[in-house]
Amino acid sequence: MSSPSPSPAVQATINLDESSAPAPEPERAQAADAFDTTLFRQLLNLLVEQSATIKEHGKKLYTLVKNALKDEQPHDEAHMESEQLWGGLYEIAGAKIEEEAEEWKGLMDVSLVFIAIFLAVLTAFLVPVTQSLVPAPSSPSGDVTNNSTISPSLLPPKSEHNVCALYYLALITAMCNVVLCVVGRQWVGKLLSRPGGRTHCERTMRHEKRKELAHGWIKPLVAVLYWSLLLSIGVFIAGLLYQLRNLSTSFDESAPILETTWSLGILLAAHGRSLVY
Repeated sequence: MSSPSPSPAVQATINLDESSAPAPEPERAQAADAFDTTLFRQLLNLLVEQSATIKEHGKKLYTLVKNALKDEQPHDEAHMESEQLWGGLYEIAGAKIEEEAEEWKGLMDVSLVFIAIFLAVLTAFLVPVTQSLVPAPSSPSGDVTNNSTISPSLLPPKSEHNVCALYYLALITAMCNVVLCVVGRQWVGKLLSRPGGRTHCERTMRHEKRKELAHGWIKPLVAVLYWSLLLSIGVFIAGLLYQLRNLSTSFDESAPILETTWSLGILLAAHGRSLVY
């Protein structure tokens, strides 16, 4: 005997309970762990590390580009009374004028050393020539009374006068060169000293005034020192060659060795003059 079938209301309730029943446990675990694996987490950590590395490298690259283009980019606008701005200008101006001052100072030092050697050589030639022009002391014959007279000495040859004059001109020119070197070194020392002032602006303005004075006085002074030194050497060589020529023609016979030496000296002097100019 078969059991009676349930009513339609009961059957609908059974079907609703079956559809709302929870899914099996394995299917829920599979749906929840689809992106929660160890490999996926490692991949996420790797992406995070790479992103941080890229950002760090980007910052370093930006810094390198900024430093490379720093000299080519315009400076940031600053107020004219900014101490930082005037301090930078003062340092730049001081560095430029210091290079020129050191160059001028070096030229003056070389000139002083050379002049010291040149004066020693010149004095060795000048003393005998001067002594040859000094008249020898002569004692009068007989007793010396108030009414006695001494005959004046004879005037040396004009050629000896010319040689002595050339040597003395060379000596005077060299001494003037020494004086100018000493004065120039004092000016350079004042130029390199730090100007006084309460602010960098005042120091920079005073430094620029010193720079104008330096270019107006020290720079021409260096040129005067150069040409006065060459002039002194040239006058000395002229006197030396003139003395050699007088010596070669002072004998009754010709002196070929002295004349050849004189001709060679003339050629060397002319060649040196062409090199200077």
